[in-house]
Amino acid sequence: MKKFIDYILKNIRNFCVVGLMSIFFVFLLFPVLINLECIKKFLNIDIWGPFIAVTALVFIFIIYSWGEAQDLWQRCKNTYELKKPPCIYPFVIIFFIVFSALLIFIFQKKYIPDSSSKFNIFAGINIISILFGGVFILVCKKKERTPEVTPVDNYSLIDEPIKSTEQDLLGREDFIENLYQNIIKLEFEDSFVFGLNGKWGEGKTSVLNLLRDKIEEKDDFLVVNFNPWYFGNEKAVLTAFYKQIEQTLSKKFIFPNLEETFTKYHNLISLGVSQAGIKMDFSHMEESIEETQQRIQSYIDQTEKKIIIFIDDIDRLQAKEILLVFKLIRLNVKFKNTIFILSFDPVIIQNLLNVASEFLEKIVQKPISLPAVEQRALVQFLDIHLDGSIYRKSFTDIILKYSNENWMDIFVDPKEKVLKFKVGITEKDFDFITDKKKKTKVVGFWKTSKNNFFDVIGISQEDKERFYKEFNSIYQTQIGKLFKTLRQVKRFLNGIYSTLSPIKSEVNLSDFFILEVIRNFYPNVYNDIWQKPWFYIHLDGSNSDYFVSPLISLTDEERYSEIKTHIEDIVKNEKEEKILEELLKTIFFVEVGNAFREYRATYGNDILKQRITNPKYFRNYFMLKVPSLEISDEYMKTTLKLWHSAEKTERENIIEKSIFYMKNKEKLPDFFNKLILSMDKIQEEIVPDIVRVIYKNVDKFHRKGIGGSLSDGGDRSESFLLHLINKKTDKNERQAILKEVITNISDFPFAVDIVYSCKTEKTYSSVEIRQMQDIVANRLKKYFVDGKKDIFEELPEERDWVFVLYQWATNWKMFTGDNNETVNNYVFSLIKDDAKKFIKFISYYTKKNSSLGFIFKSEELNLIYNLAEFQKLAEKFKEDNSLSSEEKIVIEIFLKQCEDKKNKDGKKQ
Repeated sequence: MKKFIDYILKNIRNFCVVGLMSIFFVFLLFPVLINLECIKKFLNIDIWGPFIAVTALVFIFIIYSWGEAQDLWQRCKNTYELKKPPCIYPFVIIFFIVFSALLIFIFQKKYIPDSSSKFNIFAGINIISILFGGVFILVCKKKERTPEVTPVDNYSLIDEPIKSTEQDLLGREDFIENLYQNIIKLEFEDSFVFGLNGKWGEGKTSVLNLLRDKIEEKDDFLVVNFNPWYFGNEKAVLTAFYKQIEQTLSKKFIFPNLEETFTKYHNLISLGVSQAGIKMDFSHMEESIEETQQRIQSYIDQTEKKIIIFIDDIDRLQAKEILLVFKLIRLNVKFKNTIFILSFDPVIIQNLLNVASEFLEKIVQKPISLPAVEQRALVQFLDIHLDGSIYRKSFTDIILKYSNENWMDIFVDPKEKVLKFKVGITEKDFDFITDKKKKTKVVGFWKTSKNNFFDVIGISQEDKERFYKEFNSIYQTQIGKLFKTLRQVKRFLNGIYSTLSPIKSEVNLSDFFILEVIRNFYPNVYNDIWQKPWFYIHLDGSNSDYFVSPLISLTDEERYSEIKTHIEDIVKNEKEEKILEELLKTIFFVEVGNAFREYRATYGNDILKQRITNPKYFRNYFMLKVPSLEISDEYMKTTLKLWHSAEKTERENIIEKSIFYMKNKEKLPDFFNKLILSMDKIQEEIVPDIVRVIYKNVDKFHRKGIGGSLSDGGDRSESFLLHLINKKTDKNERQAILKEVITNISDFPFAVDIVYSCKTEKTYSSVEIRQMQDIVANRLKKYFVDGKKDIFEELPEERDWVFVLYQWATNWKMFTGDNNETVNNYVFSLIKDDAKKFIKFISYYTKKNSSLGFIFKSEELNLIYNLAEFQKLAEKFKEDNSLSSEEKIVIEIFLKQCEDKKNKDGKKQ
């Protein structure tokens, strides 16, 4: 009560003025207003409609103004609690209303006309509602709305500053506490400037957020948040700076003329703003800048609090704006109880302003550098987003502190180096962790790990294990040194998230991650890899989809010398060049690796791993898709899954449809190649079905002959079939499967080649070759000899009939049995009366070589056939009129070479 009386006495002049205004209103204006015709009519309305409508408006006003009214009441309360509270307008308005009502009730009641009963009820309801609303505003404390921080957001990849200690992944809680203690323990009243120094992305804004939260918990400070980066020019920066301070004071207190005072001070400061900076000219001002400063200082003094002004992102401004901010700080350090906390990168500031470090020393009284980020925290953040694995120490320290029993129910195999959460656990399973912050952190990891990237996009456990085996070493020794900030890790992960998913089955994960590191940290090198692939992968004439390599004509030594020179030139201008060099040698371990070491690496089985160093997969890493003319590994996985899941009775039909679909797409050779590479994915149970489909349909595949182009569908089907039988069948079953194939296959060159492969390949040592030779030889005799079929017409391709006749006649180079005589007689029967067929036959054994002239394969011919009999036929046909001159020349050459051989053999004897 004493304070209230003191307050009235101190502001008696203001209240006297308000009292006189109230008397003027009651005795002069009120009688006039109350006798207005419209007022009288409203007081005597005898229907409920208008009253209900007005009452509804009153309630709407009360509801929508509730928050503002509570804010206003809190500001009034804060202002009244000051040691020397000023006279504020809400108190003046309340005094005016109460004093006027009292005067009307005592002196002017006679002017109040009679009113209807409905109006009286209406007035009573509204007055009571307003009074109750006012009482609730006075009694009820406004509930502060604090945004809930959910654990799942702790590890968000959005590059936003954190806002709570639960989100602090970098372990800076102790640093923030120390900085906080430095600030609150400043005992002197003079202003002070702290400088928080750090590079972009190191977390300066996050530290400011956490520091601000701690300071706002203490009622001794008023916090002003100012980010000049939000404003477009010097004038906007200047205006916003003082507006932020004024709004901070106004949010807590009500000071008469506060806004006008700051506006005047702003105008004084900005009077001389020009492109060169701030110029002062106060000659035409009614009030000096010192007087205005004193008035603002009085407001600050009355709050009995210190004002802390946070200014972030100074290093993102232009040079002129940076100078303006620093000048504002220098001008306002004259205010007592004012603390500035600046955030910037001093190196950037010095470069932009072209000043020495001493310049900042004049601004900042206590520079504080952010502590370096612990590498483990960055690795942990990366790991949890990829696979949900958690480093052991991060959690055992927390969990074992609270329980030695329950944590085994949450984690899988805690003895391993990494821990994983079990499937099916809920947040309640973590209730044994009684420390709220610790629990929030663990639950945050758990929630993030449930949506880890590898599981979301469907990376298999096998691929995960291979990735960690390949990637961990290069990350620990090289890549980890590049990641200095959490922002860099987030940028890297965001790049992976947006690019890996569509191509995950077509690349080696470790190579893809390393290439993404190169793209993030060395974009020029990334572009060079794509534009000049010949320096990174081996391109020769077989890589028809690429530009011809300028290194193709060089020897290996010359090529590696060119590659080494190119790599050294391109990395020397990059930061951390040794790390970059190691990354290139790691993923391009064949070409680049060979250029930097003495021993030579080869591709080996790395094609199975989809390595970027292999030209077949190189483009996938940049195009983020499989080229349209190729078959994706994902398609192969889907196809094999379809084959394996098919019912036994339908399996052959499904396999056949898949193969002929590829044939119609003109991708059959590539399809068989992919099947060979996917051999480890084919289950043994479907092998007999695949074998039957191929040997039943092999004659429908386009083929150019045994030993022809590897791109030929028939040849590739044969290669795949032999790989399949060799790799995926039991030794004891192999004989029966091969016997089934050579007995039923309609393609004789294929059958002959299977026997030939079994004879030459050591892997078929368990196969009874003689039995297989007899089966195929008997089939050939039955079909061609007994069936009187012409092999030259049945097998028009030269290599086919030559290969079949040679293997058949020599009994697959064993030179045993009656096959030689059978083949000799059979061939002679076909050509003895047909000059054209004779020419076709001997043409193979009489070949023209550009450098050696004609070469006569006499030894090969003598192995099977009677050379003398063929000489007789040549003599017989050399004058045949059905032959062309070129064909007759072939006969002459054949006869000459036979004669030369006869003479040569005679001399040897």
